Amino acid sequence: MSLRKFFKNRGLAINMIACTAFLALAVYGWGLPLNDLLDYLWILIACLVIVVGLAVLAGFILRKINHRHDDR
Repeated sequence: MSLRKFFKNRGLAINMIACTAFLALAVYGWGLPLNDLLDYLWILIACLVIVVGLAVLAGFILRKINHRHDDR
């Protein structure tokens, strides 16, 4: 996937640039250590994995419940 195709939607490109600028401001403007920023990133990724994992588990359980055959 080329970068041009990824940023074809201008709203996404502007959001990515704004997010990068905000993180750069936090590091260089407000004195946030880069190690803390990376720690927050790992915490965010871990929380995202947990939420997606719970969603997959809930979908699996709902699928099993819906496809259950009753012997009536």
